Amino acid sequence: MSVPAFDSPPYGIIDKGQYSGIFVDTYRLIIEKLNWRVEFIECPSIERCLLLAEEGKLDMGAITSYRDYLYYLQPPIDTIHKTGVFYLQKGAPNIEEYDDLLGLTVGILIGSTFFKPFTSDSPIDIVEVPNRVQLLDMLALGRIDAFFGDEYLTDVLLKGKRFRALFKKADYRIKKKAMTHIAISKKSPFAKDRSKVEEVLRQLVELGKVREIYQKYGADNQ
Repeated sequence: MSVPAFDSPPYGIIDKGQYSGIFVDTYRLIIEKLNWRVEFIECPSIERCLLLAEEGKLDMGAITSYRDYLYYLQPPIDTIHKTGVFYLQKGAPNIEEYDDLLGLTVGILIGSTFFKPFTSDSPIDIVEVPNRVQLLDMLALGRIDAFFGDEYLTDVLLKGKRFRALFKKADYRIKKKAMTHIAISKKSPFAKDRSKVEEVLRQLVELGKVREIYQKYGADNQ
C-alpha cells in the first residue's frame, strides 16, 4: 500500500532516507496491523500528493480538506483548532487587520485551503510555493512581503533555523477548526478493502494508539 513521505515536521520527517512523523507512523501502524506491505512515495508538495492520489498512484494519506476522488475513513485522527499566522520580516509594518494585506505579496503553500478566502482578492499578490522552507527563504531574501502558515507547524520548522531572528508574527490571525482524516484514493486497488482499513483505524483510535503517536512528537490530537 503506497503512502506519502514528505518533510514537514512533525507530521512527516525525511532524514537520511528514513521516514517518520505523526502521519507516517500512523500509516505504518495501520498497514502493519493489516499485514500488508508499505511503500513510501516522496512528495515534494501537497499538490503533488493530491495529484498522485487522484490518479490512483498513491493509495492512502491524511487530509484535512475535501476532495471528491477520495474515500474518507472514520473516525478522524485529530480534531484541532488551527491558527494561521502571517510572518513578516522584523522591522516591517505590522498586519493588524485584513485591509493591511491589500497591495502586499504574500506567499502560501500550493494547495492550501487555509488561506482560501484571500486568494480571490486581486489587490493581494499571492505567490504559491511547494514547501514551507521555500517560504522562509523567500521572506528572508525579501522576495515576498509576508507568508501565511499554520503557526504550530511553522514554529516547529523555525526552531534552529539561522534566520529565525529575522522574522516576527503579525497580530492579524485566522483561526478555524479542522479534522484530519485518513483517506483512500477511489482509484486505488485497496479501495475495495476500505472497510477493513476503517475497522483497524477505529480500533487504534479507541485504544489511544494514534494519540500516543501524536504525543511522541510533542503534539496532541484533541
